[in-house]
Amino acid sequence: MEFQSYLSQKYQGHESFLENIIFPIFGEDNYESSYDIELLDSEELRGQSARTGIRSIIRCGTIDLDLTPIEVFDITVSDRILMDKNRVGVQAVIHRVMDTYSGAFMIFHYDNDVKWDWRFTFCQMKDKGEFTDNKRYTFLLGPNQSCRTAAQNFQKLADLHENISIKDIVAAFDVEALSKAFFDGYKRHYERFVEFITGKRFVKEGGKFVEKTSHDPHPEYYPAFGSDDKAVRDYTKLLLARIVFLHFLQKKGWLGVPKGGKWGDGDEQFMKHLYERSSEEQKEDFLESVLEPLFFDALNGDRSSSNDVFDTKVVGEVRVPYLNGGLFSKDALDDIVIRYPKEFFGDFLEFLYQYNFTIDENDPNDAQVGIDPEMLGKIFENLLEDNKDKGAFYTPKEIVQYMCQESLIACLETKTGLGEDRLRSFVKDPFVRVLEFTPDEQYAVLGAILNVKICDPAIGSGAFPIGLLNELVRCKEAIYGDEKGRAEIKKEIIRDNIYGVDIEKGAVDIARLRFWLSLIVDEEMPLPLPNLDYKIMQGNSLLEWYDGVDLSHLTDTAVYGDMFGGGRAEDLKRDLSKLLKQYFDESDHKKKNSLKVKITDTIKEILEIAAVVIPKGIDVAENSKFFLWHTWFNDAFANGGFDIVIGNPPYISIQGMDEPTRRLYKSLFKFFYHRYDLFACFIERGLGLLAPNGVLTFIQPSVFLNSKSFTFCREHLVKNCSILRLDLLKDGVFESAIVPTMIMSVANREPENQEIVCSQESLAKRYIIDQQCFNNTEAYVFNINLDKYTAMFIEKTQKNCRFLGEIARVSNGINTGNLSAYIHETKVPHSVPVIKGGSISKWNYVFHDLYLDDAFSKYVSCGDLDALSGEKLMMKRIGIVPNVCYDNEGIACLHTIHTIRITDSSFSPKYVMALLNSKLLGKVFRLRVPLKGDVFPEFRVFDLNQQMPIHIASNQQQAPIIALVDKILAAKKVDQHADTSVWEAEIDRLVYDLYGIPEEERK
Repeated sequence: MEFQSYLSQKYQGHESFLENIIFPIFGEDNYESSYDIELLDSEELRGQSARTGIRSIIRCGTIDLDLTPIEVFDITVSDRILMDKNRVGVQAVIHRVMDTYSGAFMIFHYDNDVKWDWRFTFCQMKDKGEFTDNKRYTFLLGPNQSCRTAAQNFQKLADLHENISIKDIVAAFDVEALSKAFFDGYKRHYERFVEFITGKRFVKEGGKFVEKTSHDPHPEYYPAFGSDDKAVRDYTKLLLARIVFLHFLQKKGWLGVPKGGKWGDGDEQFMKHLYERSSEEQKEDFLESVLEPLFFDALNGDRSSSNDVFDTKVVGEVRVPYLNGGLFSKDALDDIVIRYPKEFFGDFLEFLYQYNFTIDENDPNDAQVGIDPEMLGKIFENLLEDNKDKGAFYTPKEIVQYMCQESLIACLETKTGLGEDRLRSFVKDPFVRVLEFTPDEQYAVLGAILNVKICDPAIGSGAFPIGLLNELVRCKEAIYGDEKGRAEIKKEIIRDNIYGVDIEKGAVDIARLRFWLSLIVDEEMPLPLPNLDYKIMQGNSLLEWYDGVDLSHLTDTAVYGDMFGGGRAEDLKRDLSKLLKQYFDESDHKKKNSLKVKITDTIKEILEIAAVVIPKGIDVAENSKFFLWHTWFNDAFANGGFDIVIGNPPYISIQGMDEPTRRLYKSLFKFFYHRYDLFACFIERGLGLLAPNGVLTFIQPSVFLNSKSFTFCREHLVKNCSILRLDLLKDGVFESAIVPTMIMSVANREPENQEIVCSQESLAKRYIIDQQCFNNTEAYVFNINLDKYTAMFIEKTQKNCRFLGEIARVSNGINTGNLSAYIHETKVPHSVPVIKGGSISKWNYVFHDLYLDDAFSKYVSCGDLDALSGEKLMMKRIGIVPNVCYDNEGIACLHTIHTIRITDSSFSPKYVMALLNSKLLGKVFRLRVPLKGDVFPEFRVFDLNQQMPIHIASNQQQAPIIALVDKILAAKKVDQHADTSVWEAEIDRLVYDLYGIPEEERK
């Protein structure tokens, strides 16, 4: 039987599964049968089984795979458990199984025919030293699931015949590969919708997104969007996100429920069937005639629970839940009447149908092979072409979980005093470790969790708050037991503990959507979603300031008490806090609108009394100009601030900002003064948001550790904070980012004999250093991988220097993408000479008669092609030490070469070349940017700009070095192999003198 056909049926028993899946893939000869009813023989597991609904566990046999045994288990689950959400207890049982076996296939199924879905899980024991726990990968199968991916991957294994390895099985369950395929397809559909209106699409060319025009903008629709491409993209993003949201909703069986039917009995392919059963006329106008009535009249309509029947005009009257919350609230752009070609929606819905949607967030150790809610966040972070320019990058879930857990552990340690080791064990395995706490200790932990305040000031798609939500849920569930349901616990946490801000409205929309999905996952029946308008908010996190007025004290009694007259400030604060809490839970349309008006009026009164005038058109609750931290989130600051500030703030140079904006940031942020990059401002803002003993945990560029530009920021941290963790992340963590990154975690308290946990490359390999050692260098360099002597040596070479990026423009060479098409071995009209990296050595290059024809002009955006004439330095991109040569004859460079053009006339290009080629700077650069085991070690533009210190020298000091360079160049011009070692040694001596390196260190 064909795999997909079999997997799409209800479970037929383990013997049938062996015959139809296991034997065709692995062969019957490699299988040893057994029949053991086991693993329910301990009191611990019997208790877990009662809680999970697991009825029996049968070990059916063993697959002998390349000397690695894989056990096959048949596990029967009570019909009261939903297969797609029965995770916590199942994980505990799997954990116990994996303590005994190195690998296992597990089939989870119901003990009757009420529920036909079943799941096939592959478990792999972790390697020794691996940071993460045992890995679990699951396919959800049965008549209600799309089994296409599972069938395709099983077929790939079968095609390997007897050559299957553990790596092949892991690849068959590769969630990341599935996510990439889904995103690529999703992006194509997104671009199609956008292009229909704008006539443009972004294509990747030479490593960057470039806008291409395919046809004229739509004459009617494009002007309706104000001829604003971004407005069209934002509208399309939200439109498609709404449709994807409904695909998760239909997995609950909440869409298309028959009149009089129960929630959960709906059509799990409701959206696809809605299109297929539409008339041709409806398909021609699918958005206006079918989708928008569903969005705005049904899902967000002003309906009572007794009147939840909606006439679809397609499949008749069915039950559709009232969601509330705001995702399906109509805005001005929704009023635009758009008729997309009918195949757009048909193709998009067919594309979504090919994938299995799983309605729970995957974690790094337990993943269903399907599209989970996190994918919406990944789409946001990767889909919008301008996000990279905003410094926004998708953060892998392993990094998110690590940062969330470590922040929570540090926070709980301060609040409870129970000790880091015990709390770490509890946070990582709460359902087992909670029994190690006394009732009083459990009460202390619960009290700390109930009152913790968490904020992400650059929330993006909500990855970090969602991560902390999941960690807090597990901890509270372990303590509560069966006292409260998971959905109720989640709603409490979102209401009382979590806050977020982002300057992008699109980010706020997606973050809210993910929180709503997290609630829907655990609801047995649809209930109105909470309003997140004042929990996840749009605003400029960095500016609590407008038009010369500091807005951080609007609700400060000490400042405005007299103005308000006898405690009016306190009254307004109490009123606002009460209104915001009421609004969170309100689902009645009229009452919601009334509360919103009262909230707006309260804010207006505060502003009026404080004599602050906000121009019309700027919504104080939703704008990109500023954010009223102490007004909207006053309940957090009433307790001193946030306990955890966490996130991945944008890495943006302000060079592209206008001068007034630069002056504003410079005046408001001390850290910003020393480095024109917004992530430094976010560090300062984050520290200012913390309560005493609060923890700030950020991902940021690793150049922060030792760049002179961040000296003031590091000095502040060393003197005023306890630095908890410094983790260097390995290259490739962020798929599209070219900036090396790190995790920094600091506590808002005075340092006292502080020990810092550090790691490099692997978060599992940790070591301890003393914070006091950072005081021993003038620039407070955070040398976490160097001994004290080497750190002081590096510090010495940084004195009286400017970094290369401050005096020169370092550029990548030309990447044509097709060398054979544009590179010729004979000179052609309008061509220019060009060289590759292999032609470069120290001081000189060899021209090999290669020419770049005039078609290269189309690649201006991909390389440094302007001003080929004039002086420039050329540096081989690959190497352990720099190889730099000089050119003034207008030769072009391919992508294996970096070009360096000196922009500060006080530095001679030949002087700079001498420094770069010197023994000293070659050594210093590799100490600052160590090799990481690469086969082809690379000099990256970012590192060269930030990590190569160029000594400031007078013309008189530069002159003897330039004279030696001229001698070397003259000799090399006559004979490229000329021995210039004597002059090079003299240059090394002069460079040592410049940088103040004594004789013993020169050796």
